Formats: sequence, structure tokens, C-alpha cells
Amino acid sequence: MNSIYTSKYFKSILPERLARIITERREYLNITQKELGVRCHLSEHMIKKMEKGRHDFRLTELEKLSFGLETSVKYFFAVL
Repeated sequence: MNSIYTSKYFKSILPERLARIITERREYLNITQKELGVRCHLSEHMIKKMEKGRHDFRLTELEKLSFGLETSVKYFFAVL
């Protein structure tokens, strides 16, 4: 039995929602995509893909992002 978390719908909206959350938090902190990449040890290109919702997120990347965005991994799911 499929749950909502493994459905095609959830997989298609999750990257888009995470993209919005990441972008809003980055802008709140007033940092550039390049600065966020440096903080997270990710490339600027990767940050751009994430913010456009064109990336399948891994937990390790969310951990890096949470550090760079000065928050916790829980934050990404609390505001979904």
C-alpha cells in the first residue's frame, strides 16, 4: 500500500516546496547563493538547482543546508 510520502504527487511537490523554503530562508539571512554554497560545502550550481526545485534532495544535503541556513533539518519539514 502506497503512502502519501511515496506517491508520485508527494515526490513532485517536495522539491518545489523545499526550494521555496531554502530560498526564503537564504533571503531572510541576506546571503547569496554563492555564500550559501560556501557555508554548505556545495557548489553554487547545486544551490541554484535546489532553489529551482530541480533536485532530488538527500538527507545529507538537508543537513548541510541546515548548517548553512543556521537552522535545523526539522525546519524544512515544519514549514511544509
